[in-house]
Amino acid sequence: MWTTVALLSALCLAPQDAGPLKLDNIRSTHGVLGPARDSEKYVPGDSLTLNFDIDGITTDEKGKVLYSIGIDVINIADKSLVFRQPPQNPPLETTTFFGGNRVQGYAHLDLGTDQPPGDYSMTVTVTDRATKSSKEMIHKFTVVKPELALVRLKTSSDRDGDLPVPVTGQGQALWLNFGIVGFARDASTKQPSVLMEFDIRDAEGKSTLQKPLGKVFDKEVPEKNLAIPLQYPIALTRAGKFTLELTATDQITKKKTKLAVPFNVQPVK
Repeated sequence: MWTTVALLSALCLAPQDAGPLKLDNIRSTHGVLGPARDSEKYVPGDSLTLNFDIDGITTDEKGKVLYSIGIDVINIADKSLVFRQPPQNPPLETTTFFGGNRVQGYAHLDLGTDQPPGDYSMTVTVTDRATKSSKEMIHKFTVVKPELALVRLKTSSDRDGDLPVPVTGQGQALWLNFGIVGFARDASTKQPSVLMEFDIRDAEGKSTLQKPLGKVFDKEVPEKNLAIPLQYPIALTRAGKFTLELTATDQITKKKTKLAVPFNVQPVK
């Protein structure tokens, strides 16, 4: 099962002359406007987020932008279409409050926990509904076999995970949202036994905590649940360059997985 979100936002606008529609600054991240991913390999149950800038989009006299985004996902091995999101009709819209013809967009794809392994290609097509001009980009990725993994990592300023955090600053509070998939269950209790550890390291590799925060999840996980959703609230009390380290250990299979994500906390000026 695939689900998608394809949106345009007017968060960072740079005044410039309108020109041919162009997509650039394309990057794959953990969540919308989040830290960059270091791999295009995904386990079933993970999510793929592409952020990009759109140059040359048409704005009216009130700064309104009309647009649509379509998504096609193809299995590279047999060229079969496995998912399609048609361009939105009626079109979506946003407003460029600061002027200019450059806006930010993103496309988000959630992979089902039953998604077959393989190599895939996602085509994202952006259409300027005022001029009918379109531009597309192709992003290739691989779905690997199901395994213990930390998935769908994203940072947000709200507990529900709806408001992304593009820039982290000293004194800011944020929520870290993610999940664990691929864990085993005890044959008798039908419960998992996963040790989840959380740590933050500074630019010199030293832990900012006296010891990693740890908790075992071995109760009240319904049998139908293939993922354990988790959240950590974080207060950014110190500026600098840091690395977030998340480690999950399946105490039944003895397997371990780790996710390390660098991030910067901007100082107060």
